[in-house]
Formats: sequence, structure tokens, C-alpha cells
Amino acid sequence: MHIQILLKVISNTYYEKAIPELINEVLDENSQVKDNASEDLKNIRLSLYRKRNELRRLFDKIVSKLNKQGYLAEIEESFMSGRRVLAVFAEQKRTVKGILHGESDSRKTAFVEPEETIELNNAVYELENDERKEVYRILRELTSKLSVYATLLTGWYTVIGEYDFIRAKAKLAAEIKGEYPIVVEKSGVHLVEAYHPLLLLYNQRTGKPTIPVTLTLDDANRILVISGPMPVGKR
Repeated sequence: MHIQILLKVISNTYYEKAIPELINEVLDENSQVKDNASEDLKNIRLSLYRKRNELRRLFDKIVSKLNKQGYLAEIEESFMSGRRVLAVFAEQKRTVKGILHGESDSRKTAFVEPEETIELNNAVYELENDERKEVYRILRELTSKLSVYATLLTGWYTVIGEYDFIRAKAKLAAEIKGEYPIVVEKSGVHLVEAYHPLLLLYNQRTGKPTIPVTLTLDDANRILVISGPMPVGKR
């Protein structure tokens, strides 16, 4: 019965296998654009990988050398504006040849891009920019291909929202030990060991018991009188 009700939510939509196929050609399981999404992206990322490794090896050599000379602060290196820089003691910033990118708030540390790495940093920066442009082009192309399914995708989006809402209601019902109500055409209320849901949730969090209430209101019993200073079902 419940399955049939849930099926009604998707009754006005259908599954189109071309949509996940198009997406899976471009995106991985973490929603990142795959290296092989295009030949250009594959080549860019390969070059970027090589240049970063080359930069890392050269930078490690420079760090080792300057560490021995006592020029580097505790953090040794950092990144400024996406470029790898040395964390140099401020009094040594003119000793280390390169580009000064800034200083720490205390002005005890200066961030210098050593001249030996400037060309490699430039190459990495250019490749990262090329990567961003190619990723944007690929995603724009994917969006164009998927646009023919815009109506269907909108329907799927609505279905996901509806299912999420149904699941949230089910989780809340489980937490408050809810029962599916029986609705009748005549006036009346019959509650068996009922709790105020917000009170129950509050007491569960604080480890306090909640006292259930059983009551009936019908043609013969139409009035409920609540008295006392704390009529909230707590011990």
C-alpha cells in the first residue's frame, strides 16, 4: 500500500538513461570533471601534474638550503595569491632574492617567492587558468546537451524534493512514536496514550520521562478542563 502511494509521486515522470550517461561521461562520483572529459583537459592536467612536481622538488631544495642558513620561520612556506612562497624572517627578506608578496600581521615574517621558482610558478598559474577555462567549456557543453531534457529534469527535481519531505515526515513520526490517524466524518477526538510531540522530543533530549494522556471528546463528552500549574504531562 505504501509503495503504491510513493509510486504516485513519480507517476508523471519517466526514466531517461541518456541523462546519467551524459553526466557520467564528464563527472566522477564526487561531481568533479574527469581527466578524460576532453583530450585538452587530459593534456593540461598531465602538464600541470608534472610542473607541480617539478616546482615541489625545486622548492624543497630551496627550503632545505635556507633552513640551514636560519632564514626561515617555523612554517617555512605558504601560499599567497595561489603562488608558493617562503616564510622568511622579516630581517632576512632582502637577503632572499625574489618577489615580496606580503608580511604577517605581526610583521615578523615576510612571504617571498624565490626567483628560482618564478618561472615555474608562472607556468603552474597559466596551466591552472587553462584548466579552469576547459572545465567551464566542458560543463557548458554538458549543460547544452542536457537542456533538451529541461522539463524532465525539473520534474525529477520536484520528485526529489517531495521524497525528501516524505522521508522527513517519516523520520519525525518514528522519533515521536507517531501513529497514522484514522479520520472519520463526524466530530470527535480519541487519543490513546498520546504525547505532545514537541514535549516528547524535548524530554528525550534531556532524558526526562513524558507521561502519556488518553482522552476522548465526542457528542457525550464535549468539554475538556485542564487545571493545575503544570498541565504539560511532566512528572
